[in-house]
Amino acid sequence: MNAEAEIIVLLAQWRSLTELEGQAIERNDWRGLAEQQRLKAKLQQEMTRAWGRLGASDRSDAEGLDEHTRGLEGIAAQVLGLEACNRNRLRAKRLERQAKLDCLHTTIRRLEDLRRAYGSRGTQHWQSYS
Repeated sequence: MNAEAEIIVLLAQWRSLTELEGQAIERNDWRGLAEQQRLKAKLQQEMTRAWGRLGASDRSDAEGLDEHTRGLEGIAAQVLGLEACNRNRLRAKRLERQAKLDCLHTTIRRLEDLRRAYGSRGTQHWQSYS
């Protein structure tokens, strides 16, 4: 398999992993997301080697290169779109979690205020009568 064809195959695999990442994000499956990212890290090494072979190959067939370039551009555009979608999903999940965390912090502060306002007085009175 030549370098261009290998890159197209690797990009297709990357696209599949990115789709699986999106599904994991939607399900809040953070372990699954981490696994997809681990697989993508391995795939990235393969892609780096393939890009190196592509740069090292002497292509005199400009027409053939144009065909592969169009194929690469199409798959790359799909991958970039999926990555952007996943970024937006993660941002939305993070904002959702941050809102819940802020609500919990507010609740904790209110409970601490109540404990300070009511909890300490009752304890002191009972201790003084013991």
